[in-house]
Amino acid sequence: MKAKLSMAFETLVGADGPVVISRSRTGLILRPRVTARNPKSTAQRAERSYLSKAASTFKNLSSVQVLAWTNYANSITKKNPINGHSYHPTAINEFVALAAKFLQVNPTGTIPLAPPTAAFAGDNILVTATPVANAIKFTASAANAKDVTTELLVQPLASKNRVPGKDAYRSKGFFAFAAGSLTTNVSLPPGNYAVAIRFVDSVTGQEEEITPIGLQLVTFAVENSNQGGKAKKAA
Repeated sequence: MKAKLSMAFETLVGADGPVVISRSRTGLILRPRVTARNPKSTAQRAERSYLSKAASTFKNLSSVQVLAWTNYANSITKKNPINGHSYHPTAINEFVALAAKFLQVNPTGTIPLAPPTAAFAGDNILVTATPVANAIKFTASAANAKDVTTELLVQPLASKNRVPGKDAYRSKGFFAFAAGSLTTNVSLPPGNYAVAIRFVDSVTGQEEEITPIGLQLVTFAVENSNQGGKAKKAA
């Protein structure tokens, strides 16, 4: 579908059937119309509270602090995935995104009020995933760098042939790999999963892009009454 706007339609916004038209920093956006759902899971409630706390904190920043975040936001260039246009994010969007991520890693921590002074370089370690009974085991090649933690992400799949969605991964927590502690398990019900990681700066809330690390089949263990041990049974 194509639409040619004239001066009479510069502010074309609203809903029409299954679509919604809205304005963005790079122009008009056409997106599917969805019915909002009220988050009810523990993780969803926590995320909503982090966003609310971050937004409230931004409102109480001084004019000098807001200017610092404005300058920081202007130093970042992003690209609209729909129309390809480049733009600078707003100060509040950058503050809230970093603050919410910081709180996700440090739920009782104090939100940093100053913007990061350097770009986040991520980490150089290799993390792999293998299925075990009732879980997926993440193993790192070495310890995380100082102040870096690894976010563990999974995505349930209807079948092993299902293609994972780029934005459908869900966080299962954070783990800072260290010498003598290079493995951790994420408990999951039986099924097929896409697995990924993301490195996060635990001090600033900065994060790298999600890195997929493969598909896994989680099985479950059942008691073997004849031998008194456990045997794996595929889901």
